[in-house]
Amino acid sequence: MRAVPRIVATVALVAVAAGCTADPVPPSPSTAPPVAVVRDATALGGCPGPTARLAPDLVVASTALPAGAGCTWTDPSSTAVVRADVHAAGGLGALYRAAGEFRAFRTGQLAGAPTVVTTPGGDPSCSLHAGLSDGELLVVQVGPATAPVPDPCRTAAAVAERLLTAMPTRSTR
Repeated sequence: MRAVPRIVATVALVAVAAGCTADPVPPSPSTAPPVAVVRDATALGGCPGPTARLAPDLVVASTALPAGAGCTWTDPSSTAVVRADVHAAGGLGALYRAAGEFRAFRTGQLAGAPTVVTTPGGDPSCSLHAGLSDGELLVVQVGPATAPVPDPCRTAAAVAERLLTAMPTRSTR
């Protein structure tokens, strides 16, 4: 009779351990959700616009550097690099087709925009992709500058939400 409780305990432990894997297998989404509310990223006005909306609590204004079509800053603790950029390379659809290339691929929604959070394998950073239209994304990346960043995805979400809510919208569906 003692073997039965031991077997039940072993099965329970295996079941709990199976749900707690270090590197979850990314899903294989078939299609990206449509972007129901289109946002106009040109309203941000290059680097000065986002900096004014993000400083002083999310980024340090004096560290703003133009980076391609976006900007790069350090966070107030100077431990993280924050980058915000607009990409027009296929939108969420292209990202969904590449889902298997990421260690993490989490879908969600932020300020009414469909989002995907990705983390490349072995990378201590976080990238949040928010659909601005079916072909355009706001990409916010947060990674270590001088030390590990405790929760880079929380910072990426805060930056993305602040920028998304600053963009004019129009409903398409």
